[in-house]
Amino acid sequence: MLREHRLFIRRVLVYVHVALSAISYAASMALRQRIHIPDHEFRFDEWTHLILAGSGITLLALLHTLLGIYQSNRLHGWFAEARRIVLAHAITFASLLALAAGLRLDLTNRLQLGLFVALNATSLLLLQAAIRGIAMVSRRRGYNLRHLLVVAHDPPVIERLAHSVKAHGWWGLKIVGVVVPPREGDAHEALKAAVPHEAELVLAADAERFLDRHPVDEIWIESLPTDGSPQWGLAHAAAQRGISVRCILPHDLFFGARWSLESFGGMTTLTAARVPLEDFALALKRPFDLAVTSAALLLCAPIMLLAALAVALGSGFPILFRQQRVGLNGRTFTLLKFRTMHRDAEARLADLRGRNEMEGPVFKMKDDPRITKIGRWLRRLSIDELPQLFNVLRGEMSVVGPRPPLPSEVNVYAPEQRRRLSVRPGITGLWQVTGRSEIASFDRWVALDLEYIDRWSIWLDLEILARTIPAVLFAKGAR
Repeated sequence: MLREHRLFIRRVLVYVHVALSAISYAASMALRQRIHIPDHEFRFDEWTHLILAGSGITLLALLHTLLGIYQSNRLHGWFAEARRIVLAHAITFASLLALAAGLRLDLTNRLQLGLFVALNATSLLLLQAAIRGIAMVSRRRGYNLRHLLVVAHDPPVIERLAHSVKAHGWWGLKIVGVVVPPREGDAHEALKAAVPHEAELVLAADAERFLDRHPVDEIWIESLPTDGSPQWGLAHAAAQRGISVRCILPHDLFFGARWSLESFGGMTTLTAARVPLEDFALALKRPFDLAVTSAALLLCAPIMLLAALAVALGSGFPILFRQQRVGLNGRTFTLLKFRTMHRDAEARLADLRGRNEMEGPVFKMKDDPRITKIGRWLRRLSIDELPQLFNVLRGEMSVVGPRPPLPSEVNVYAPEQRRRLSVRPGITGLWQVTGRSEIASFDRWVALDLEYIDRWSIWLDLEILARTIPAVLFAKGAR
């Protein structure tokens, strides 16, 4: 019954979103007709707008489904939902612009598409905020609650869960029972004291009877049940009755990991990884890299040509410096840069080790005598990094990510530092926009890279790119 109720609500929400999108498209056309732009008359063609409106509304509905907008989001914050809505509209706007270009529509029609996306995104954000607000108020008043049966044997776990449920009243959860193992004396009293006053203490032997006599929407089980255990039997009983089961993992198990569940080949696996696991967002990263790289190559082609000519005239050939670096999960690749040092730079490195200004295995020196005059300017403006755009095109690097280390650096990594290799290295990253060579601690450098991995999202990549531009223009931390 609960599942049918959720499906009904989801279906209604889809219909409301589609209707709101159609209204937003009509409103954008009416608004655009009121905006006068000299020499740019708004083109109104029924078939053209039917194609654009149908494509935009269909794509939005598909993206909202993929991003989980129509799923129950009672356990997630509004800002997380808002980010997904904005992302769906950004993708839709880019797709509509491409379609408009294919239909050979001028700037005025593209302005109308921008108005449609802006109006629709604003409307949906306000609608979802209103729905969430109404739901939160009703749940705090005791309506639309999900009844939980908790299965636990550790009093701190019970207390922590009860505190979370009480502190987050808008979740709409109510613990109606706590299943505990049979214990005697002080152990039983400790379990009894941890159970919320509104919940019933249920012995493991009576758990199935409790399911049949009380309304229960979900069962939350402490840790993963093992075959043959009482928890396993209760999970099986819940499955027979169509009741959802959640497993509460120990908070210190694989600390900081992101978890995902996959089924394939008749097997079900629970994956823990300290790298991003959002499939849809990760699927966007590669197209995002290709789009940014292609645009950068077009814009920077004259600069790269001048830089190559300057290197050739200033210090001869080769123009490019090639060096082995370590990439994704330990794979080695050849990093490309404009050569900024004399040709014997590698041979002279041993003599300069004592003047290293960086703590750890990385070598950094403010007035490195191996750098050529042209190279100093290329480094100051970060032009020497531009050939790495070809590394991105080849899939060896990403636009944003940790800096690719040398094999010699990786050989002395501590185990936790090797996590830097769990994502593709990047041309820019948190380390670059935080000061680059002004950071003298290798541990701080690694910490910034790990922070990037833990916080990764498309939005973080965009933020870092935006911060890279002033960092490059003002040569922040460049050497």
